[in-house]
Amino acid sequence: AIDRAIDQLVYQLYALTAEEIALVESTTAPMAKAAAEPAEVPAPKPAVYTAQAEADAAHIYFVKEDSPKET
Repeated sequence: AIDRAIDQLVYQLYALTAEEIALVESTTAPMAKAAAEPAEVPAPKPAVYTAQAEADAAHIYFVKEDSPKET
């Protein structure tokens, strides 16, 4: 029950769709439950760049600056 609750929290954290959750669960299921043929993998979603995504990225970008030169 705890594992299932953690799974649900992770799915919410990454905002997975029902289709994506089914894919994750089918690939992590024990081998005895695996289908005889592999499931069709959906095409990846294109990245969406928004002002918020750009702002978030700016928080992790950094440049190593040279130390100030003595005058």
